[in-house]
Amino acid sequence: MEKSSATLIPEGTIVMSSRASIGEPKIAGKEITTNQGFISFITGHKVDNLFLFYCIEGHLGEYFSKIASGTTFMEISRRMAKQEPIPLPPLPEQKAIAEYLDKACARIDRIIAIKEEQLGRIEGYLNNKISQFVTLGLDMNDPAVETNCLWIPKIKKGWEILPLKRLLAEKLKYGANESAEDENSEDPRYIRITDFGNDGKLKDDTFKSLPPEIAEPYLLNDGDVLFARSGATVGKTFIFKNYAGAACFAGYLIKANTQRYKLLPEFLYYFTKSKAYEEWKNLIFTQATIQNIGADKYQYLRMTAPKIDEQERIVKAIEFLKEKVDSLSEKIFDQIDTLKDYRKSLIHECVTGKKQVYTGKIKKEKEVHA
Repeated sequence: MEKSSATLIPEGTIVMSSRASIGEPKIAGKEITTNQGFISFITGHKVDNLFLFYCIEGHLGEYFSKIASGTTFMEISRRMAKQEPIPLPPLPEQKAIAEYLDKACARIDRIIAIKEEQLGRIEGYLNNKISQFVTLGLDMNDPAVETNCLWIPKIKKGWEILPLKRLLAEKLKYGANESAEDENSEDPRYIRITDFGNDGKLKDDTFKSLPPEIAEPYLLNDGDVLFARSGATVGKTFIFKNYAGAACFAGYLIKANTQRYKLLPEFLYYFTKSKAYEEWKNLIFTQATIQNIGADKYQYLRMTAPKIDEQERIVKAIEFLKEKVDSLSEKIFDQIDTLKDYRKSLIHECVTGKKQVYTGKIKKEKEVHA
């Protein structure tokens, strides 16, 4: 059933990575050559190819991922994969199970795709609103004027566009160039680019710390905004706020401390979530050989600077809207997780015989609704 690596395999062969995404099979769409990082499965006359695919996806895949071992990376050997038995009903029943699962999984996958499209539209709606609020204000009926700024072509009448450096309490500051080794919960947390996502939240599973004496020059205050300066996440931002404890920041981040009577840190943070900020980043990248935005460039980021009371209203409006969007998105994520769990359970029950399939029909069939 299992074929060695580094060999030409025909179209339709089941292929599974032995190192990454272990337990997630694929069916080769064309003739390919495998290498040592893959296991390919060739079925004989007693095993239906699609039935075997579903056996791996819904029955063996999780087991394969659990028995994987390694130091540098997790891996499953071909011998281990080859020795694991599979349930094997008569060939006609295998074909009936595979045919049923193909149709049932396609229905589930269509619903999941719809849910994911909903998430995309919700995210786009929020981004559009943030972009509107930070450049044109809360009321679209307010008069707007054209500007000479490429990434902010229009602003609300009466607003200013200023470089970031004129709105800061101190110069932009780079973080500590220290390796992330300690995990002492009593010491200041060492915040790196990988510690926060686009949702603006710190991750719980990436905690690292620095000794207080090393962290002291790089300690963060409530409201400090961090900018990523290089790599794949260049331009990503994080606002340090409402954190229970001390924290410092790493060298690939740049700290901005605003003059609160000129620029609310929350307004700055939300400006970096706007289309204007994305346009500015793209212009910077077209002028550079590598994707790197240092303090020398961030300080000249031109942004809108309405009066503080208007900034406060805009921040409150964005946070209210974001709370509603996050709540709706969370419900959709839960629905997607439920659908994926049902899909996995359905496959497992069919290939193990807990649900019997006869002539393409299934007893006690459960319907899936959007």
